[in-house]
Amino acid sequence: MMSRLFSILGFLLLSLLAAPASAADKDRSVKELAGKLDQWFTVEDAAKIAGKAAGDAKVSYARSEKRPITEVVEYSWKGDRKRMTTGALKLERPVADSLKAGWPRKATLQELRTMRETTEGEEIAGVGEFAFLSKDGQQYIFFKNGVRFSVWVDLSDDPKVNTEHAVVVARLLLEKL
Repeated sequence: MMSRLFSILGFLLLSLLAAPASAADKDRSVKELAGKLDQWFTVEDAAKIAGKAAGDAKVSYARSEKRPITEVVEYSWKGDRKRMTTGALKLERPVADSLKAGWPRKATLQELRTMRETTEGEEIAGVGEFAFLSKDGQQYIFFKNGVRFSVWVDLSDDPKVNTEHAVVVARLLLEKL
């Protein structure tokens, strides 16, 4: 009986000691991505997923010193699609094909579920621990091991095609976390 009690106490003590290390690992994962998103999601990765030439990509890296969590790397290519502008003057404008990834940060599963409910996002099954598409259909949010990040895809006028590409991007990036 006493040995069983010591086993339970030992397990609880190890669990408590392991929890902070896990939180530290999540924080370290996010901090290691800072300023290096283009190494996490490379132009070669993006070009392969988009079916484009890496050398033709326009690379944009946005990072705010005030809000580092809004860091984003974007790869874009000249596309064949056109869209109408939404102002008083209707013009047909060319649309670039693009893939973006960013906004890595620590999060909890509950925070993501609450976010999905309040934004009325559409859940995406089978990617990481939790994933959803924002209501506006532009931002895909993925979560695994206490880290969340966003992906934006504009490769097609078909939302299903963009979602398929977002899932491919996410699976690649989740493997690298």
